[in-house]
Amino acid sequence: FVAFSYDGPNQLYHYTPANGAIAKQPIPASTGSELFSEIAIDSRGHVIFAEGGILLDIDPNGGVKELSLPETQYYAKQQEWEGAFVTDMALSKADRAYVSRMNSAAVTEVDLVTGSAKEIPLPGSLGQVYFVEMVGDALWMTTWADTATKPSQTAVLNLATAVTEITPI
Repeated sequence: FVAFSYDGPNQLYHYTPANGAIAKQPIPASTGSELFSEIAIDSRGHVIFAEGGILLDIDPNGGVKELSLPETQYYAKQQEWEGAFVTDMALSKADRAYVSRMNSAAVTEVDLVTGSAKEIPLPGSLGQVYFVEMVGDALWMTTWADTATKPSQTAVLNLATAVTEITPI
């Protein structure tokens, strides 16, 4: 799990149920933000951590790979926020991470084995999404509850067909 720190980089904690031990380490390249840090375990057993503009691929047998996210080419600017930092992450069974980012009208797909990344643009009417979740071969996405400017929406991106269906909430 991740613990936020006002005084420096966030910390990654590892709890071992067998002996109750807790180990911690600073997260490389941490933005020190309590906002939008995501952590998951992929099919290889690696811990995948997303924060700011990076993904960390932590092999439990040793080694940490830092995967940088590309600059977004699909801006959807929010008035209150600057930058394109991670808002959420979902992992597929095919060892791909799907990352939503602030101010980006795209989802970034990262191949966790090769480290290559590409943006998947979203329909303009959707704009940026904050939350993503894998369900089978589909990526479910939800926009922020910003009813002052437009109603929130849920969208489903079928990764096999690249078709996105949008539903207002």
